[in-house]
Amino acid sequence: MQTVAVQNKLIYQKDVKKLTVGTTEAFFHYLELNPNSTLYSVVWCTSEWVIHGNYSIPCNYQFEDQSEDKMMFYTIWYNKSLVPDCLFRPSFIPCPKDDNMLFLQNSVDNGILKYLHSKRADSEVLG
Repeated sequence: MQTVAVQNKLIYQKDVKKLTVGTTEAFFHYLELNPNSTLYSVVWCTSEWVIHGNYSIPCNYQFEDQSEDKMMFYTIWYNKSLVPDCLFRPSFIPCPKDDNMLFLQNSVDNGILKYLHSKRADSEVLG
């Protein structure tokens, strides 16, 4: 998350900070206790993402065919009051995109790639 803060000229631990640790319920509880104080949130999945009780998605899935490839799963939550409402818009007119959220996603993806690159470089030096 430090990379996201640096790339966006934000202050780490003030503008970009860890809100909760643990389950998604802890995150939702934080949002309930702090209404309209969070613009965007990145929720990192570290074990599994439970869907409707019986189904779950593993967060760090190891692909069988290529031992080095892994899936990193995260979701971006946003304050709906920041985007225009598309409820009564005709279906052939798309809703406007949220440039800030797309920029955040790009920053997070670049941070992941930077981390993986440095991790690979470190293993090549040691190997």
